[in-house]
Amino acid sequence: MSPPTVTAPIALLPIQTAPLPWQFRFKVHYSSTQIPRHKIYIVASMQPMFAGFWPLADQDVIDPCGFSQMLCRILHYAGLHNLWGQTIRIRANYPQPNGAIAEATQSDPQDLELPLKPLLLNGMNKIQCVGQLPCGLAPPPQGLRLLWAQLPADLSHNAWYVGQDKRLSGNAATLSFDRFSFWISALGLPIKSSAGIQTGEAFANLIGALRYPVGFQFAQASVAQIEEAASADASIFNYCIFWNATRLLLYHGGFFEFGPGGFGQLSPAQFASGQVQDALWNVRLRPKLGMTWGQASVM
Repeated sequence: MSPPTVTAPIALLPIQTAPLPWQFRFKVHYSSTQIPRHKIYIVASMQPMFAGFWPLADQDVIDPCGFSQMLCRILHYAGLHNLWGQTIRIRANYPQPNGAIAEATQSDPQDLELPLKPLLLNGMNKIQCVGQLPCGLAPPPQGLRLLWAQLPADLSHNAWYVGQDKRLSGNAATLSFDRFSFWISALGLPIKSSAGIQTGEAFANLIGALRYPVGFQFAQASVAQIEEAASADASIFNYCIFWNATRLLLYHGGFFEFGPGGFGQLSPAQFASGQVQDALWNVRLRPKLGMTWGQASVM
């Protein structure tokens, strides 16, 4: 005996925002006991050419790329139809016994804002890759960060803009890093633990930069001391971070900074230029850091 045709309508409740790996939380209300949860779909369109059918149960299955499987499907749909940053209308529905989707049982629509277009950054030097992005400078902690995703088969980008709310950003008007979120992005630090960084001390603790460089035993050093040491043997500062109340620099064969002029390298003389010689900087040696990808970044 064939299962009965279900005619009870379904309601898609207002979409809730959620941190990654979910991004969105979908909830439905329906009265029929004949509809198993795994048969409920979020439907992007009733037009076959542009249809997107996303199983509701997939929002609780986390993919190694760092997103729920439902979010993966939504992002693939956005890329397929070039819908980045746009708002689309979606409904909830379920298939009939013959597999067809009936308009009569669909929910009223809800609006879904899709995130900004992601990036494909293939260079080996991720610092240079991030440094070439056309991003503005924001005051901390307002800057965006990058989530580095492990690429599943249906996504073709590996870097996604993430806000302080740990969600994929949908606002192109705020395409900016701050002086901490730039390095969080370029060093591939976890999204789950790097929100809200707005002091050099917090950044140093985040990356475990607690020791002093060998041969330079100063927790704080003046511009003159740093310039003198760099002139004698600049290699003692390799993998060091320098910060004061308004700036953050990393050293590796030169001082590198993301600031009002964008990303660039400074020589020791350029670093010292414009500063009084007794101005103090905090100096710490950063440990060797590995890129954090995908699921490990958000959970």
